[in-house]
Amino acid sequence: MSGLALHSILCNSKAKKLPMKKLFILFFCIGALGVSSCKKDSPVSPINTVSTDYKGFVIEFTATWCPYCGTYGYPNWDPTFTAHPYKVTGISCHPADGLVNANYPEGDTLESIYGCTGYPTAGVNATGNGYPSDTYYNGLLNPAITANAQAKAGIGLKTTVSGNTMTVDTKTVFFSDVSGKYNLAIYLTEDNLVYDQTTTTTSVLNAVHNHLFRGAAGHKAMGTQIVSSSASKGTQLDATYTVDIPSDVVNRSNLHVVVVLFKMNANGTRPTDVINSNTL
Repeated sequence: MSGLALHSILCNSKAKKLPMKKLFILFFCIGALGVSSCKKDSPVSPINTVSTDYKGFVIEFTATWCPYCGTYGYPNWDPTFTAHPYKVTGISCHPADGLVNANYPEGDTLESIYGCTGYPTAGVNATGNGYPSDTYYNGLLNPAITANAQAKAGIGLKTTVSGNTMTVDTKTVFFSDVSGKYNLAIYLTEDNLVYDQTTTTTSVLNAVHNHLFRGAAGHKAMGTQIVSSSASKGTQLDATYTVDIPSDVVNRSNLHVVVVLFKMNANGTRPTDVINSNTL
């Protein structure tokens, strides 16, 4: 009930001098409505909703000093997210360049897993060694999104920051029976970083760089195993992770977290698929 409506009722009650018993019933009903409304609007959990929607995962290896990255990688990176709204997450991995002070230890592992032998290199889900272009990204993302109209699992998350540490609470729910090994990876990213991008012709001055990779929880490139052999439909797995916030982060309000649920090979060393991902 709106404040205006309540004010009207109270004014009218004064004018008509309603009996105290009726006023008590009136306030009890108003209070009940208020409580009911609060319960309805309040989230069940502080962790964001575990959605059945599927989000693919993209990764690129690039650098501000790399001419081919500026000509081919940079023009196709952000448009991939625009072309797949709410259907893709991603991280842009830079070696030490104008945006990153030093190489991240997990970056070398990611380069190895995704077949990066030179810049630029791109990957989609568990497939790597690609050359960034709209044709490459769309050719792998579109079939994956179509094939996962109903995701096999969903991931909810929330983040808190204390000092130079970001804590990430996750809730992973399986919507179908699965078998095999599954890892949950937690990546920190930063948006809206401005730095000139070299190209094969004319540099892009004051280029805006998004989804910049800033490290992984526990410095584990492929995350932590959460399923060792199987999980049944309805299984919920809650966990808490921490990520160090690098000293060269420009603006903490532009930090985001990307979580990726990987299906791993029998040895648990390499991904074979991305079951789902999410970002906050």
